[in-house]
Amino acid sequence: MKNDGNMASKNTRAEALPWVVYDDEAVLADAWAGSSAKPGTHSAMRGFWLFFVLLRISPSYALAHKMQFGPLSCHEQSQLPPDFQVVLDAYSVFGDVQRTFFADWWRSRGGKHFGKKPTPGVRQVAFIQEAKGAYKNAMSALDWHFNEDRPRDGHPNSVLLSIPLSLSRASALRQVDLVLKGFGEIAAPERPQVALARSLTSATVGFVREDVKLMLTRAQHPHVPLWELGKLATPHKIPSHADLGEGRRTSSAAQRDCRRRIAQITFRDLGRAENLAENAARGKYPSSDRVDKPTFNYADIASRLTEVAQWEADERKRPRVLRDGVIA
Repeated sequence: MKNDGNMASKNTRAEALPWVVYDDEAVLADAWAGSSAKPGTHSAMRGFWLFFVLLRISPSYALAHKMQFGPLSCHEQSQLPPDFQVVLDAYSVFGDVQRTFFADWWRSRGGKHFGKKPTPGVRQVAFIQEAKGAYKNAMSALDWHFNEDRPRDGHPNSVLLSIPLSLSRASALRQVDLVLKGFGEIAAPERPQVALARSLTSATVGFVREDVKLMLTRAQHPHVPLWELGKLATPHKIPSHADLGEGRRTSSAAQRDCRRRIAQITFRDLGRAENLAENAARGKYPSSDRVDKPTFNYADIASRLTEVAQWEADERKRPRVLRDGVIA
């Protein structure tokens, strides 16, 4: 039986790794529904989801994450870029992306720095009356407030009051006023805003999505030649009349020339995509400007993303209330 490169490629594709999902509508819908700091459009939200994925891919950001738990090895230290402090500064803003869901990250981190500022208001948390089940109903309302209302309001400093409805309106307002005066003027917490390098239009997000797909495909197929990587990740860039031949070997000069040109295009695109990830790790997004970067070891990236995918799968099996740290 003939064992050519084409068959090997098909076998590899059949064993697709679970993390090669770079555009998840369910993830975007979850983040959009629970966010008070919406980025304007669904296309922009997709752009921030891709930013989150780029942070997961970036070797520099992975090193910044590892430094939070102990010293780096000699080899890892040799990989640090000259401007690694900029990456550490970005990590202090965007935090861990390996053990958190995008929707949770957006509510706690991304939306605070990229999204529009929420406008919190006074809310009724619960109506309490002397009746059976009053305590349970009040606790359920309080749970909803902390897990739904407060995230949408941007987690503002708040006062939880109990106002007896037997009081006259004037008396109740006078007592509320006295309570509030006791706190004085409390300024809203500062939220450093991160300026985008470019607007996240549909076209821009499409280009970013394509670059992310290219890197994820490279991590899934780290050893295929560049012309085949281009065929797998960006087939639309290959002219319809291009003759790449079958299998890894070819005796045709025309086919070798065609493969060489596709390899050159893929090499250029992969370098641009890696710059995109490394600029994201420095808080500059979306940008493909040249930047000092460590080696992109795609086997390591594949291992890291596989661990992330396994963690997410395990977390989704747990009850949502427990996963969020809320007692049911």
